[in-house]
Amino acid sequence: MRRFLLLIASSVFLIISACNQEINKIQDVDVQEILVDIKNPKSLKMSQLFDTCFIVPLDNKELVGVVSEVDFDKDQLLILDNKKMLKAYLYNWEGEFIKFLTNVGEGPGEFKWPKDAQLIDEDQVVIYSAGTHKLLFVDQNSGKTKDVFLDSIPMLSDFKFFDNKYYFLRENKSLKNESLLIANRGLQDFKEILIPEKFLSKDLATQYRSTQYDFISPKLDGQGFYFSDVVSPYFLEYRHDSLYQAYHIKFSDREVSYEDIDGGTDRTFLKIVSRENLFYFSNDLFEAGDYIFLYVGEGNSVRTAAYDKRSGKSIYVNEIEDDLTGLFTANALSGNSQSGYYVSAIPAELVNELLENSVEENQYLDLLRKADIKRDDNPVLFIYRFKEDIDLN
Repeated sequence: MRRFLLLIASSVFLIISACNQEINKIQDVDVQEILVDIKNPKSLKMSQLFDTCFIVPLDNKELVGVVSEVDFDKDQLLILDNKKMLKAYLYNWEGEFIKFLTNVGEGPGEFKWPKDAQLIDEDQVVIYSAGTHKLLFVDQNSGKTKDVFLDSIPMLSDFKFFDNKYYFLRENKSLKNESLLIANRGLQDFKEILIPEKFLSKDLATQYRSTQYDFISPKLDGQGFYFSDVVSPYFLEYRHDSLYQAYHIKFSDREVSYEDIDGGTDRTFLKIVSRENLFYFSNDLFEAGDYIFLYVGEGNSVRTAAYDKRSGKSIYVNEIEDDLTGLFTANALSGNSQSGYYVSAIPAELVNELLENSVEENQYLDLLRKADIKRDDNPVLFIYRFKEDIDLN
């Protein structure tokens, strides 16, 4: 199979034709129920989940408004701020600013409304420019850029690069997610996976863009991925790009009824759960050890549930104490996640306040006190490394 490219200077127009696109038909799949017992909440400690925490105060050479996304390798951290500054930054692990990656704009080598910034390898970064609907590739060493326009994928909800492949989540004309496009490293051959409608959103996905970006989550073993849509009690497991298992998240009490949702009225999903303080699957997840950690909503609040893949049972978590750093107690894991790691970006003002009120002594607090963080400094990254063997029992 071949793909045709229209090459103009440093820009590439991606053209997907029937001759290079394999379409996987919708498959039948078993549905496994995960019951979250909200009447039996548990408290966890960070030390049950993580073996260490890397603390990275970002220096103040350049202003970082909000840490929206974080990706990293052994040498560097890629920070994306797509809320305030609309910039992509490279830092080292000491928190020292290295460089910006390209500029904001609509021209060649520029991005507009960036998201899904990812390190492809030690030399190359890819960023999806939502405002100009293209992939922007940046060589970190030379600064050279290449634009790949996604004209053949008119509606795009999510974009990921992992397992040496590109994954595109495509919407239909009704603005609902419909299928996954998977391409090889050279963007030459494409496979389309149609997603069964039963497992898709009960409301328009575009209404939840500000809070939901990670529809696609890579599996820890590198053998597939998970998919979850907004406003749906399901998530799907794919192995080797084929649908393997569906999971249905249910709650022991105060569970939202998806049959009651009526978009365009006062019975929208967000209004129902907020008004009645109901429980629902918040459609984000990540995998660590033998557990899948699920984001759970209770009205306007975020909680966590931990699903044990070995036993098929889940734990409803209502409190997580950070006994590693001694700084935080939270009701959910709600930061960025990367294979084997959990990342939380804390505003410097909050870190400063917590340090002032803390009387504990440990290696993490010593490091933070030596950093002499001021209230108007850039955010501080807390990068927790998951244990290889997690046992919450």
